[in-house]
This record gives sequence, C-alpha cells and structure tokens, in this order.
Amino acid sequence: MKRLITLLAVALLATGCIRNPVTSEGLKANINTNHREPRPTISSWVQSVKSELMSHMDNGQWHEGKMCTIRLFLQPDGLVLGVKSEGGDPALCETAIAAVKQSTFQPVPKELQRQNGILLDFKP
Repeated sequence: MKRLITLLAVALLATGCIRNPVTSEGLKANINTNHREPRPTISSWVQSVKSELMSHMDNGQWHEGKMCTIRLFLQPDGLVLGVKSEGGDPALCETAIAAVKQSTFQPVPKELQRQNGILLDFKP
C-alpha cells in the first residue's frame, strides 16, 4: 500500500511538472513582459516638446529675444488635437503653431492629461 501511494505521489508530481514546466526561458519571458518603460517626468516631457518644435522651425536669428505662449491640446498618447496662441510675438506664434502641426510628441504625463490644454512658454 505504501508503495502504491509513493508511486501515485511521484506520478502526480511528474505530471504537474510536465504540464507547467518552469524554465529559465519562461522566467525571462515573464520578466520581460512585466517590465514597463517609465513615463517621462513633466520637465523632461516639456523639454522633449520644445526640442521637437525647434526641429521644425528655421534657425533664424529673428526669433532671439522674442516669446510666444501657446496652448497645446493633446490626446494622452501625444496626438495633437489642436493648438492656439495665448499671446506674444505674432510671427513667432504663427511659426510655433505651424511647427506643432508638423510634430509628433511623446505620451503626455498623467499629471498634465486632465488640464484644459497645456500652456507652453516658447522662447527660442
């Protein structure tokens, strides 16, 4: 009887190991799928927005010393819904708005997603 119980226990353990094997590759897969990229901080996100805008603007000296405040309307994934000028140099604001329409942005940090647009002081 002891021998039968021992054989049953060994058989159950063996089938349990076969059905759900744990391998180092399986562990690596679980670790990799559970890893998430950290979301950007607000300051790093704003810096990336400004860099993206500058990449779509000319490097003319006429921008120096001027400022424009724009309001960005973005989806959480960074897709541009709209943009408008909130004041400043009209020519710079027009250039900044055109740059926004050509740009792609990183996902918006959660802290900024619930605001009615994101104000950005733009000083090239």
